Formats: sequence, C-alpha cells, structure tokens
Amino acid sequence: MADHGGNSRRSSRQGPRRPKTPQRNVTEKNKPKSTLSRNRGRQTPRDRNVIKAQSGVTSLPSDLWTLLLPFLTWRDTSAMRCVCSEWRQVLTEAKTLSPEWRATILGPSANGADSLELLRTNHLKWADTRFAPDLVLLSAASRDPCPWHSGGYWEEAIAGIEEAKLVPPTCKIICVLTMNAVLGREDEEVGEEGDSNTSAVTLSVSIAHLPETSLELAEFDRKDLRRYHRGVELENPFTSLGGEGAPSFLMFGVNDQSAAQLLPAIEEWYPRAAVVGGVSPLIDRCVPLATYCGGLDSRQDRKQRKNRSAQQQAYRRPRPRGKVAFPSTMLLRLHGKVGVRAFSSSGYHPITPVLRCESTNVAEELTQVVAYDLVSLVGHETSEEFAQLRIIDLLDPSERLAIEQEGRALNIFACHESAPLEYLLNNCYGATEMRLSEPDSVRIDRLEFVFWLQNGLVSLPGLCWQERAYGILASHHHTRTSQALKTILRSIREGLANDTALGAFLVAGALNEVEDQVHAKDVREHFTGVFQELDIGGCIVSTSIGPVAFPGGLQLPARRRALVQAHTTCGAIFYTKA
Repeated sequence: MADHGGNSRRSSRQGPRRPKTPQRNVTEKNKPKSTLSRNRGRQTPRDRNVIKAQSGVTSLPSDLWTLLLPFLTWRDTSAMRCVCSEWRQVLTEAKTLSPEWRATILGPSANGADSLELLRTNHLKWADTRFAPDLVLLSAASRDPCPWHSGGYWEEAIAGIEEAKLVPPTCKIICVLTMNAVLGREDEEVGEEGDSNTSAVTLSVSIAHLPETSLELAEFDRKDLRRYHRGVELENPFTSLGGEGAPSFLMFGVNDQSAAQLLPAIEEWYPRAAVVGGVSPLIDRCVPLATYCGGLDSRQDRKQRKNRSAQQQAYRRPRPRGKVAFPSTMLLRLHGKVGVRAFSSSGYHPITPVLRCESTNVAEELTQVVAYDLVSLVGHETSEEFAQLRIIDLLDPSERLAIEQEGRALNIFACHESAPLEYLLNNCYGATEMRLSEPDSVRIDRLEFVFWLQNGLVSLPGLCWQERAYGILASHHHTRTSQALKTILRSIREGLANDTALGAFLVAGALNEVEDQVHAKDVREHFTGVFQELDIGGCIVSTSIGPVAFPGGLQLPARRRALVQAHTTCGAIFYTKA
C-alpha cells in the first residue's frame, strides 16, 4: 500500500503519462522514404523563377555603370566584384582605366590624440577612393616630438586605420614626421584654423590607386650603407624587372649621410631612374619615419604579445596586427603603367662667369677644409691678365657684401667641360641660341657646403671643386625661389602634354629667411597656379632628395643625377604613361 501511495503521489506531480510509442519494425526503418510529400513546400520557391531574377541583376547597361562608378567607394567595388563573373569583368576593366590620387590636409589639431581622432572621423575626406588604394603617404607636422617617442604615434595611427578598415590590408603606408610644415591644397583643410601652439599637429594624407603598377618597399641599414661607401657591394633587395624600362623611387630617411650613400647604389642598379624624397632628422628620441605593409607576416609576434600579463595588456597602446618598421633609410619602388616625373628647383643664381679652378690647398688652421686660391676665365686661360685671378676679384661689391653680412648660401656647379656651363649661364640670362652637341653625356654636379672664409672660397674635401675642372659660383636668395619653381612647373606641364597627370607629392627644403608656413603657402599657390586640377601632398623638411636643381629652375638636356640638397624643392608628378 505504501508503494502504491508513493506512485500515486509521483503521478500527480508529473501529470498524466503519455502512452508509449510503439516500436517501429526494422524493415520499416530501412524503407525508402517518399520525398514527394515532404518536398511539396520546397517546390513553390523554385516555381518563382529565382535564378532568372539573379541573371537579370547581373546585366547592367554601360551607361548605368558610367553613372554608378563615381559614387562607389573601394569597399563597394571590392564587394561587387564578388557578385558574379560579369560584374567582376566590368569592374576589373574599370579598375585598370581609373588611376586615382587624392591629397587632404587634416588639422591643425590641438595635440596628437586629437589628430588621431581627426584622421579616423574624416575618413570620407581621404580614404574612400573608387578602387582599393595601393599607397598611403601620411605626413605629420608638429613642433612637439613627444607623441612620436619610440614610434608610438605611428603605431596608434596605423592601428586605428587598420581597426576601422579604412584601407585594405595590402595597402602600403609610409609615415613621415617633420618639425616644419606639410603641403596640401588650401580648400581641402579640415580642422580648427589658427591653432599655433607647440603641441599642434597637422596631417597631410595622400592616397593613391595605381593600377598595373608594382610597388615594393625596401629598408637599408646605416652600417650596410657605410660599408658600401667604402667599397663593399650592396645587394639589390628588389625583384628583377627583366629590362622593362626604368622604375621610379620615393626615398625617405633620417640621416643625410646615409641617404647620400644610397643614391649611387640606385644609379648603379637602375640608371636614369627618377628619385624623389626627403630627410627628416632624428630629434629627442622621436621616430620620424615608419612604414607598414599589413599582411600576416607578424602573427607570431602577435601571439607573443598575448602572453603578457593582464596589467600590461590594460596599459599598452593600440598596435596593428602586423609589425610597423622604423627604418633609417627606405625606398619605395614604382614600376608599371603609372610613372613619376621628377623635378627640382632652388633660389640659386650665378654670380660669376664660367671659371676654371687652377689651384687649391688646405686652408690654414683648418686641415679638413679646401681653399680655392686661383681661378681663370674660360677663353682667357693663356692670357696672363685673366689666368691667375682670385674669386673675390670677380664678385660684384654688392654681392660680396651680401655674402659677408647676410650669410648667403653658396654653391658651385661644376663640370669637366666648359660648354655645358656656358649653356647653363646663357639660359639663365635668356640667351638660348647655344646648343649642346652630346647632352646625354654631359654631367653637371652641384657642390654644396661651400663657404666664404677670410676673403676666399672654401669647401669640404669630400665634395670639392677639382683642379682643372670648370665651374660657376652661385648664391642663394629666397626671392628667386618662387620664380624658379614656376619655371620648372611650366616646363613639366609642357612635357606631360601627351600623358595624363594624376597628382603630386612635393618635398620642399626649409628656407632660413622664410617661415615654414609662409613657404608652404607659396609652394602650394605656385603649384595650383600651374596644375589647377591636381591634388598636392607633401611636407617641408630640412633637406630634400631629387635631381640636381639648376639655377633659375632650368631643365637642361643633361644627365641629372639624384642628390640630397638643401634650400631645394623636389617633387614627383604621378602620371599614366601614354
């Protein structure tokens, strides 16, 4: 009875029991099931012609594509390429025909943190190209180097770009810090104007889609470049081009000497290659140069970071998935459909006729300085009156006074032949009747680090004017900088008449007599006055890299090797080859 009562109580709590389902026969289990009754509901959608609707979407008139593409971003076009083969083919053809260059000024911001936020929130201004970008050039100007200690600012900026997916993982990013100013179009500035405190940050962002053009990054160690300068071979880190024309290079560094040592190697690997860039020196433990290629190369390093303690993870700054490189000298090689037209200009002007160096000696009490004692006038070498002259006797008194009192910078343009220098001198004064017989074999060197000392001319021994060589002495004046820049820009525009220019990246050398912001404004106005339709990006740094800048902004039919130069504006015009 007790058991019976317990069972009744359990049944009352559990409710009425369900009758047991009868077991199925084994043979019934193995019977083939009829699919007709179960799939009746599934037959209905197929009767609605879904496949035909999809095929109708894939066909778009060419006129509609033309209207649609300008309103798409690279995310849209990348997604649309995955819809079907027809859309992929249309977008692939449009991608090869639609190179793009966009440059934007962001700032000035109050500090580094505000500039990072401005970079992220204004991505529609700079990051939304029509097709996936291949290159980002990020230039930052600030007089406070603290945010760039150990490369912290660059890592946070790249991490923010990567986290928000503002550019694809394959896009290469090059970052440059300058203590001077950045370059860009005035109508594209975003931010608060008039912020001139020492911690203010202004960004210039240039982003490019360069179809059918290969881009390769390479870093160079200072020790390897020093050994190469002493005669040890330097290995070419780039892939072989197979003799398909000369490439172009963007070059950035933190040391003038290392950059100058790398230029002969580039000329050895790729003769006549265009090289443009700048040098931003190291200041107070800051890292002025960074590069990032994305990808999955640093997954192992990422796993090591995860092993840190929770406290370290909480306080560390944001970092990208890949490894940010901080090279001392780097090169970006471009080769393909998009080319680079390099140019340079400066405010130097000849102050002597063509001379020949007759004798030099080591200056008194300065064993590391070469003094130029005597020179002769070209065409009068046999005359006693003009064969043994001092340079001071050939200078105009007003020019000599300006050199001594104002400290005007001096350069010597030297050549082993006199005809190229006479051609240069005639063009500076408007006489263009003279022609060079073999311009490709002519090489005019620009010798910097020339000083006026004790009523004479001296220079450093490594870059001196050789005896029996010809030369012209030139002095620098900031008022001649603008005219020289306008002259060279007009010449470049005429040379690009049969090509399509995309945009420009300029690196202007700082001028001692002009404030950086004023200099940046002048460069911007002169450029937009000639190339109204092009976007301009870049920066002002201590020294720039580019072809030898001749006086007056002249482009002579002569070999112009790349050089690290002061007081010089060097630029690269990106264009599609015809």
